[in-house]
Amino acid sequence: MRPRNSEEAAAEREPSRRHRPTGRPQTQEEISIASPELLSRQGRSGPRPRLMESHGLAKDEWWFTDLARHLQLPNPTLYSWVRRGWVHARQLPVAGGRWIIWADADELDRLRRLHRCPRSWMNRPQAAELTRPKPRPATSQNL
Repeated sequence: MRPRNSEEAAAEREPSRRHRPTGRPQTQEEISIASPELLSRQGRSGPRPRLMESHGLAKDEWWFTDLARHLQLPNPTLYSWVRRGWVHARQLPVAGGRWIIWADADELDRLRRLHRCPRSWMNRPQAAELTRPKPRPATSQNL
């Protein structure tokens, strides 16, 4: 066994000075900051923002991220469908407003079929059928 130098001995006495591999969280604070990032990389998230918890959804309404996860769609794909008007969507009127999307069972089926279409499908007859959402039933929260 080799003799320890004074730095190694000090590191052994003080846990905060122990060597940590590069790229790994070092303190409890760093771990709590890194956790949401790790969760989001895996398609999960931490607790919902209070706004989402306090806002009730109408029948067949989905939070944007929940619908994307349910349909196994990348978020940018679903967002492009929102921008193009291929889904019924509304944005909450607050800073950083969350998107709420209406989709009943028929709409979910249409969105799954739309996602399965190849990228070169725009000139085919099915395009109009898959890109036109069915009328949403009248409600007090209509889009």
